[in-house]
Amino acid sequence: MLSCSLVYGQSSRGYIKAAEQFITNGYYEEAIQQYTKAIEFDPGNGKAYEERARANDQIGNNNDAAQDFRNAAVLGSNPAENYFRAAELFFQLGMTDDASNAINKALREKQKFHEAYLLQCQIFIEQENYSAARDAADNAISAKNTPYALYLKGLSEFRLGNFTEAEQNLEKAIIKDKLLLEAYLTLAELQLNTNKVNYSLKNSSFVIANDRNYKKAYIIRSKGYSALNGYKNAISDVSVAISLDSTNVEYYMIRGNYYYTIAQYQNAINDYTVALNYDMINSEAIKNRAIAYEKINMKEKAISDYSLMLTLTDKSETAKIADLEEKIFDLNRENQKPVISLTNPLANDDYEISIPEDEEEITISGNIIDKSKLKLIRINNDTILNSISGSKQDKFSLTVDVSDLEFLTITAIDIYDNANTVSYSVDRIEIQSPQITLYNPVVGDDGIIGLNSDDKFLYIEGRIEDESLIKSIKIDEVYASYVPGDINPRFTAAVDITKKNRIHVIATDTYENKTVREYLFRRDGRLLSDDSPMGKTWVVLIENSEYKDFSNLYSPSKDVNMMQQALSRYKINKVIIKRNLTKRELERFFSIDLRDLVRINNVNSLLIWYAGHGEFINGTGYWIPSDATMDVEFSYFNINALKASLYSYTSLTHLLVVSDACKTGDGFTIVMRGPIEGIACSETQLSLLKSAQVFTSAGQGYAYDNSLFTRTFANALLNNEDDCVTIDDIAKRVSIVLQNTSSQKPEFGRILGLEDKQGTFFFITR
Repeated sequence: MLSCSLVYGQSSRGYIKAAEQFITNGYYEEAIQQYTKAIEFDPGNGKAYEERARANDQIGNNNDAAQDFRNAAVLGSNPAENYFRAAELFFQLGMTDDASNAINKALREKQKFHEAYLLQCQIFIEQENYSAARDAADNAISAKNTPYALYLKGLSEFRLGNFTEAEQNLEKAIIKDKLLLEAYLTLAELQLNTNKVNYSLKNSSFVIANDRNYKKAYIIRSKGYSALNGYKNAISDVSVAISLDSTNVEYYMIRGNYYYTIAQYQNAINDYTVALNYDMINSEAIKNRAIAYEKINMKEKAISDYSLMLTLTDKSETAKIADLEEKIFDLNRENQKPVISLTNPLANDDYEISIPEDEEEITISGNIIDKSKLKLIRINNDTILNSISGSKQDKFSLTVDVSDLEFLTITAIDIYDNANTVSYSVDRIEIQSPQITLYNPVVGDDGIIGLNSDDKFLYIEGRIEDESLIKSIKIDEVYASYVPGDINPRFTAAVDITKKNRIHVIATDTYENKTVREYLFRRDGRLLSDDSPMGKTWVVLIENSEYKDFSNLYSPSKDVNMMQQALSRYKINKVIIKRNLTKRELERFFSIDLRDLVRINNVNSLLIWYAGHGEFINGTGYWIPSDATMDVEFSYFNINALKASLYSYTSLTHLLVVSDACKTGDGFTIVMRGPIEGIACSETQLSLLKSAQVFTSAGQGYAYDNSLFTRTFANALLNNEDDCVTIDDIAKRVSIVLQNTSSQKPEFGRILGLEDKQGTFFFITR
């Protein structure tokens, strides 16, 4: 047994010796590891705990150090000092209960422990136990009458409201130590409370003269200046404190209150707003800002703040809630009459409403626009709403007997007694349904429309005949375009007919007379490519608008829809839309998926349209994937990789890439085709020559969201009245418009590296 004990003790000492060597060389982490091993061998070694505590203290491991000092004290190693060091560290960490426990043990171990009494006093002050703090200060003074002990005694008395005793002790502290700034500042604060303002200013100024970074001194002096109405100096001092601590909510509140006092309400609002940015439920800041808004007649903002206060007020505070509601009510007061309008039936400018001649009762509905709540709504003799407290009711509806009705009267009164009454005369109207005629497409006598087997969209033109104005024209769920004020209007619409074998045209006039006509489809199997020199033509529209690291874009989604609509007039066999592609998805789509689709389906002409962010770095162009990381070039989609993929699309006769993105033009290494001249549709030999073309919204410059480039391109397609239009002609039109209205410089040419026999891309109308 003796042998085992000696080996055990020897091992512990060895680790301690190694740790001491590490300490000597400044390797505290390694020393801590050695002390830990020593403790593992000998858990009762208080010295090892003490030395490990010192090492942890050296490198700022305050919590570990505090625990070790406390363990060392328990094990009997310098108990008074180690409990004291543990208490100091716990206090620094804000663990006041642990600090209090440790300091009490230190004082049990050692009587007249001056430093321990000082720390005990500070702990009690932090816990707002000022009577106990005063007793601890007395014990400290009894052990050693030091300036700091007198200062703590004065501070404790001050917090207890014993101003005379506090002042005496603070002055004694200053006499003993003429540079004890804490004592000067506490004395200055006390003198503010006892109306000795000039003395307070003198003492706080002394503190600032000796320590320009003493934030609290500026705050105390500012309060002294404000007590003497010296708000310019007061604001200046708080501003210095804010420059030293820009996140301190109290400082902004103090300066805001100064600004408010001297009627600089906007400055006050600014400070209260900053305070609320750091503490959004600061009730004092909300209230003060609301009052300041009132002062400068910004009622809506004042109401917003008072409403916020209302939500933060406890339901039990009924008086406060009532005051806030009354304040909001008064601020909302206005003298505008309610505005009454009918939505069914509609009234004309002469306040006439039309009712079908065969109707005996109808539902009257409408809107009431008013800033305030309504307390009364009445239609003829029927009351819809009657409420003293009012209701934010902006719509009304009531079924009314109209068999003998000559006038309809609607009355609305708001909670501020603003009243309005509107009376409408009743006119009986016809009930004939609209007549529908289609001009395009051609409809057979059997009501059947003949289509190509691959038609995806159907362009419709027609006319509606009716005695009355037309309210709406729909083709299934799509609203047709027409001039609403025209009698017997013509209409047009482009309708997605994918997976449809029929459509319904629905016409409704202003008197709700409705006609529904059904048209069936017969697909004859003829392909668009049969009579198109471009052959089978596909379009790929890529919209990248939502980004992980780059700013999101508004325009691409709208641009793709615009291009889809514009292309619907042309012989396009298939439109593929891709959205928010990642780099991996872009690479796979172009190198595998699209390549195989083009080959399998014998696609002759391909248009690839990209709308999104772009970059040009070190001579290389990039499209920006949705998952790209800012400033990480590797995460971008390389234009050279796109060109390498497209090189394998051997079945294509025509390839057109349109890039509506920043800085991507030069990424295709464009070779300009010379001046852009118009190419006639009759020059069909160009449709037989291979082409690889690119049209970009910008070279190395910037493109813009809300793209003028796309709008001009789409308008060129939509407004084309010829049998076809070439990309050369479109590029010319777009370039002219952008040169005249924008700093963008579009670029058009052939893609270097891909086969091009000077052919061109034709858009052939249906």
